[in-house]
Amino acid sequence: MRLFLIDIDRLVSLLLPTFLRTRINFVFARAMVQPLSTILDKFRANREANLYKLGHNGQVCYLQAILNDAFDTSLRRIRIGDTERMNWTFIYPDASDHPLWLETVQVASEAFTSDEGTDFAVVVPSEISQDLKPQMISLVNYYKLAGKRYSIISLP
Repeated sequence: MRLFLIDIDRLVSLLLPTFLRTRINFVFARAMVQPLSTILDKFRANREANLYKLGHNGQVCYLQAILNDAFDTSLRRIRIGDTERMNWTFIYPDASDHPLWLETVQVASEAFTSDEGTDFAVVVPSEISQDLKPQMISLVNYYKLAGKRYSIISLP
């Protein structure tokens, strides 16, 4: 947007009266508006970061692009994949309202049957430093949908 493209040096030179447009006065005026120029640069950078955040969401393609932009800009090897979902098979006789007892036979362990799985996995190459894992977790938590669980898997 052209509204935020302000050339401070040109504005200073245009606002100086013609009889005061000497080199010394111009340098002095530029020194006076230098803090304004710094604030304007920070504002532009913050605006670009906010527009980037608003342009992305928790969809797989966007989340994958965000992670690759942040951590693997050249090779873009970070991928988002599905994890295995459990397909439960319950043992009920057709004519009964109660489950069929299997005496002491253990069908599955409690860890397997607990609902602590993940909804998706972030697959990261091992070349990416493990020191960046907290930033990666923070970025995924910012963009993922509420209630979705994930795991970060490092592959060689």
